[in-house]
Amino acid sequence: MNTRLEQEIQQVEEEFVSKGWPFTALDIGNELKNRGINVRQRQVSPVVRQHFHNSDTYREAGYTRTLIPVKGDTDQAFLYHPVGNDSSSYRGTNQDTVPFDPNKPMFPDEPIRVATIIFGYVGRRPSQ
Repeated sequence: MNTRLEQEIQQVEEEFVSKGWPFTALDIGNELKNRGINVRQRQVSPVVRQHFHNSDTYREAGYTRTLIPVKGDTDQAFLYHPVGNDSSSYRGTNQDTVPFDPNKPMFPDEPIRVATIIFGYVGRRPSQ
């Protein structure tokens, strides 16, 4: 896992938790993309789950998680929220993932791979 990405995820988590906001890993991923970090959701979700189990941020803020229905009840996601917060009041259950662009670098300050732009992926696709 990209250590820089883990740090960025943790920063967004800490911001959301400090505000007492309920959120899913999708909220974290979308916020990262809104900040210019080009990341796939499957890179974000396991890190959020790991942080929930191993980080003091959630415990100290009195957060728990609840499995909730999303996408019109066709899927489920963990909602991270303060203990006592009604998980049914969360309004992001039908949101879409902000698109991932396979032709952009993960971080805005990383160089763009010229071969990727000109020829598409050369050889093995970069890990995603």
